[in-house]
Parts: sequence; structure tokens; C-alpha cells
Amino acid sequence: MKRRDALKQTAIILGGTLSAGSIMGVMSGCKAEPTLDWKPTFLSSDQAALVAEIAETILPATSTPGAKDVGVPQFIDNMLNGYSREKDKQGFLKGLETIEKTCNNAHGKSFLEFDETERKGVLTAFMNKAKEELAAQGDTSALSWEEKPAKPFFDLMKELTCLGYFTSEKIGTEVLRYDPVPGEYQPCIPLLENENSWSI
Repeated sequence: MKRRDALKQTAIILGGTLSAGSIMGVMSGCKAEPTLDWKPTFLSSDQAALVAEIAETILPATSTPGAKDVGVPQFIDNMLNGYSREKDKQGFLKGLETIEKTCNNAHGKSFLEFDETERKGVLTAFMNKAKEELAAQGDTSALSWEEKPAKPFFDLMKELTCLGYFTSEKIGTEVLRYDPVPGEYQPCIPLLENENSWSI
């Protein structure tokens, strides 16, 4: 699986944007790897547990593996630790704190204690808040990566979740169609009904 192609596919899924830190991390070899009893390097244990459940809510296990099954929480921790700007790290931590405060203030319990429907409701509210924050920032395309404002929490969480998921070996080789020795370039290959998309 070519990392450049994986980045392109993930950018398409996210509407065409990936942060420079995410691109740098994946190109440097950061990948999602499920491990037993992993210890976070950037997040605290409580934060890592919260990130795992948010990621799993975004990409839950169905007939295909979920975010936790392919090591997305570990990937997010590694990306934040090694490839994110300080303002994105701090914004991410503040976002986690805000999610917990919102849940506790409204329902007297943690996000981890919410059922699936409640979790989706919380994340939808954060997604809408992220849209408002981006609209308020205006056009930042002319700014360098360092000059750009911090990404809204939900956008960064979703970006890292999708990037870790779709660049993981398990998804690339077991869920998507994968040709380990690609032949000639064929730009348009029709898919049969109910056929999986190609891995990249």
C-alpha cells in the first residue's frame, strides 16, 4: 500500500484537506497498529480511553473492524506526540476536556458511560461547532501551516481517526481490495454490484 495514495484517499473522504502534521506523520512511517496493553506517550490513560471511544463512535465495528480493532487510538497518540503543532495539541486536549464537561453538566456522567445514540448526539454537536469555528476563521489558504489557526477539535479528531483507519494494514489488505504487485495503470475499473473498493 502506497502511503501517498492512502493520503489522497483519506483527503477525499475528509473533503480534500489534511493537515501538514498528518501528512508528515504518515510519510514518516506513523501507522495504526493494534497492540495489547499499550501505554500512551502523549495522552493520559483517561484521555486515551476517551479518544478510543470517540474514534470507535466515528468508525464503529460492523461487518468490518472498528477503529479500536486496527489501533487507531495508538495512532492518534503517536501523531499528537510526534507530528502535531503545539496549538493543535493544546486544542485537542481542551476538546477532550470540553466533551467530558459537556457530558457531566448535561447528564451527570462521562462520555464513556453514554450509549451509542447519546455519543452520536454529543459528537454531532461538536461537529456543528467545528463548522462554525471554521466559518469564523475565514479563508486561511494563503497562510503557512505554522500560521494557520488550530484545527477545531472534532475536525482534527475525525482527520486522525480516518487517516489511521484507512492507512492501517488490516483495512488495506483485508477489507479493501489490495494488489500487492500492481500492474499497468488503469484509471477507470468498473466495480461489480456489492464489490469492495480497491485498497490503495
